[in-house]
Order: sequence, then structure tokens, then C-alpha cells
Amino acid sequence: MSQNGLSPQTDTIRSLGLNQTTPPTGPFGSASQIVYTEDERNIVVAVKGQSLAAPNGFLAVWPINQDGSVATNFTRIGLPANAGYPFSLAPIAGANASIAADFGGGLDVFDFSNGVEGVNSSSRTVGVRIP
Repeated sequence: MSQNGLSPQTDTIRSLGLNQTTPPTGPFGSASQIVYTEDERNIVVAVKGQSLAAPNGFLAVWPINQDGSVATNFTRIGLPANAGYPFSLAPIAGANASIAADFGGGLDVFDFSNGVEGVNSSSRTVGVRIP
């Protein structure tokens, strides 16, 4: 991103390592929304779990380098308990956190305030079931 807004960059396509087709085979195992963290240091993609029996979804997070390029490899952030199928991400204003709807029965909150490495250790990163 520059003062003039977004512009295409060469060599920016990144793989999630998912076995997807066009059209997608989802919703299971498919990628969902792509967002920036509130501090604009990372790009985050929500990935839904593979099946109802294996709610192993995750967030894929690519750091944005000082020169504005996107890192080659992503960090995989596992989901908190009670989570498995995040399909949206929206920033929580002023918190450097995101909320995701989760079709497994509720919502998920991811706290990025202590960096990518601190998401899973934060007490504010939670999966919430809605009865």
C-alpha cells in the first residue's frame, strides 16, 4: 500500500497448501476472508476445518516486510477450544483483534495485541459457542 492506495505487486501469490478446485469444494477445508491486522503488519486468512469430525481450521498469517512485500511463508495459528470453522474476519476497533463467525456454532476472537506469536497464549483468544 502506498500514499496513492493499493497497487498490484509482482510475486505476491501465496499458497495455503489446500487441495481446492474451481469451484471450491467447501465449505470444509476452504479459505474464507482475507484481512489486515489492525496494525497493518500482517495479512490474515481464515481457513475452515476439513470436516465435522476434524475441526482443524486455522489462521494463516503472512507478515508484511519493511519494504511492503509479503513474506513468502505463513505462520499457522491454531484455533482456540470450541472453534473450528472461521468463515469471516472483522477487526475489533482499537483492540488489534479480530472476530470471526464460526459455523461450528458460534464465534471466535483472535487477539493480535501481543503479535502473531502471542495469539494462542492470550486469554482474549477464545472460541465461543452460542446455544
